[in-house]
Amino acid sequence: MNAAGIWAEQVAALAGPVPFRIERSKGTHLVLDAPELLRDAALVIPETDDGRLAFAVPWRGRVLLGTTDEAAAGDPDAPRAEAREARYLLDHLNRYLSKPVDRGVVISAYAGLRPLVRRGRGSSAALSRSHEVVEHPGPMVSIIGGKLTTYRQMAEDTVDVLVRRDGRRASSTTASTPLPAPSGIEELRAHVVHAVREEQCVRLTDFMIARRALALLDRDHGLAAVDEVAAVMASELGWTSEQTGREIETYRGRVAAETAFLREL
Repeated sequence: MNAAGIWAEQVAALAGPVPFRIERSKGTHLVLDAPELLRDAALVIPETDDGRLAFAVPWRGRVLLGTTDEAAAGDPDAPRAEAREARYLLDHLNRYLSKPVDRGVVISAYAGLRPLVRRGRGSSAALSRSHEVVEHPGPMVSIIGGKLTTYRQMAEDTVDVLVRRDGRRASSTTASTPLPAPSGIEELRAHVVHAVREEQCVRLTDFMIARRALALLDRDHGLAAVDEVAAVMASELGWTSEQTGREIETYRGRVAAETAFLREL
């Protein structure tokens, strides 16, 4: 099962000729500390200067503002938000607000690369965000394209292909399987233990950024909780004090890199 996102083309090449081409497009979102801005509403910005849609939506007590769309350059393993992208998003948001917001509401940002399926010429923004399930001559099946808001449909379509290919009969449970609710800060220790024991979380940075989003949601980017989280993970995973220190320093370095754009706003 090849679900490698922006690396799907390279993974598919391990099985032979690749019948598709992946193009990477960078998207950046801002996380704002402005709960009074939208309350229970969401805002769609109907057309940006480069002819796209933008949005601002409530998210876990914050406001998520996005998104940019441009050809990706640089290291695909470490896309970073840039100050010019943050200014672009704030400028478009403020055009629709009676009381503009400034850089002081920006807590953090995250950038990612979209795995767009290339069909002919045109800008990355014009490429379809739809997904495809590709069956290769051998045992490999690739799921390519798509986006976060359609990930459950992508998973269902992929499993349907696998079930049909293998001659099995199985009904989909996607529509009736609930999504897990985010846990609160007061449940942090339990969430760390669960992530290690049940979700194969073995790195502090993985938990703080991908699993719990503390780096994105907290004003201090989770630095106040990092020692506690590291101690719990060390107990669960048998880290030495030296390993624990390295994990903490790696996380601090990651936070510094991810928030560098704030100094240029």
